[in-house]
Amino acid sequence: MTLKTKLLTFALLAFFFGNAFAAENIKGKPQISQDKAIKNFIAWDKKLKTLDTFYTQEVSFEGTSISKTFGRILKENNLLRLDTLEDGKVTQYAITDKNIIKIFDEKNNPVMNMSWQSWQETQQNKSLFDFGNYENIFKEHKVLSFEGIKDGYTLILTPKEEPSYILTFVLDKNFFPKEIILINEGVMSKTTLQKTKINPNITKENIQWKEK
Repeated sequence: MTLKTKLLTFALLAFFFGNAFAAENIKGKPQISQDKAIKNFIAWDKKLKTLDTFYTQEVSFEGTSISKTFGRILKENNLLRLDTLEDGKVTQYAITDKNIIKIFDEKNNPVMNMSWQSWQETQQNKSLFDFGNYENIFKEHKVLSFEGIKDGYTLILTPKEEPSYILTFVLDKNFFPKEIILINEGVMSKTTLQKTKINPNITKENIQWKEK
């Protein structure tokens, strides 16, 4: 598939996705400029030291649902704990310093160790784990669309270089992402953040990081 064909495909996906999104969110002219919105987005991200948020991630292919998962993210500077949840209980969790990621089962038994980069390559929506690094995202992407919606904004991005995909941030009125949506070759990954706490009191002990 040529770059021109890919961009046309993504444009069509963005059009249909945008219409569906508009049905739930009333769009209008933003009360702030695109550049100012991006600056505000990056500003809070730079100040983010700790984070506690639950999320739902839905993956579909050309409109057909593939999976729906639930999880929780705890962040303390560059340390992350990623919990996989079922009925509110942890079934698996991972600890990473963004060099190595260590995966454990619900009984704290080691399951797998691998490099952070290798693990990231298996993830559909990498931006979910990029808190604290959003400035680089804007360096590597160009803005396709910026619009105001009820109680917030939408920013739609695409990479400056291949591979091409569409990355959408749905921001609240404080420019924090409440949804992160990635469309890539017909696959859409939509992540919704819930019960988010910004800069709460989290320590390494909360994340259960243990050097070996």
